[in-house]
Amino acid sequence: LYNPSGKLEVEQYKWELAAKDSYFSLKLAHNASLEAQVGKTICMNGHDGTKPCPVVAKATHFGRVESTGCLDIGANAKVSGPIIANAGGFYLRFLAGTPQTLTISAIQADINDTIIMAIPYPTGTTFTIYYQTSASCTTPTTCQHQVRSVSSIAAVRSAFGDSYFWDNARRVLYVRVVNVASSYVKQVPDVWSPVVAGDIFARGGQKIASPSSTSLVIKS
Repeated sequence: LYNPSGKLEVEQYKWELAAKDSYFSLKLAHNASLEAQVGKTICMNGHDGTKPCPVVAKATHFGRVESTGCLDIGANAKVSGPIIANAGGFYLRFLAGTPQTLTISAIQADINDTIIMAIPYPTGTTFTIYYQTSASCTTPTTCQHQVRSVSSIAAVRSAFGDSYFWDNARRVLYVRVVNVASSYVKQVPDVWSPVVAGDIFARGGQKIASPSSTSLVIKS
């Protein structure tokens, strides 16, 4: 995500982080037909410039303005950057409207960090939101953990990713994205708890969790 204090240094883009700031990364599956063209007719590295990657969405940290401080997200949609603790999350706007099914995968975030995503939808939208262990697992009772509706953003922030808040007046959905191990997505009895998903990569005093196979699926 955009950060005006960032600087390019020896093939690394660095930010000056505050004490509670951190890093995260995630991928967005938004349009299967468009994504199938990546590397073939669009988003080709080293090409002659005739097959660029079209911008499909914009991500903006809370407290900032999209026109002056956002991240352009291409068809091969991935969001990576700093978690600014004072902001608490980011606003995600798709230029053609939010897709009916949005899958957030390859989530990399420490269990102590909080990433709130705010996504616009039409008034009156209803949701089915759940964590999915993997695409190959198809039995809802053993492969999914349902995300429940709560009455405030604060409740979303305090829960470990298994709640959402729909602000119908502002037409914005709020979810907390977490990196949870697939073994915790569905257990009998139902258990949902913060747990490290995979290994932790550390470098230069900073760390980031390896992505698990668990995805957050938002259907509207």
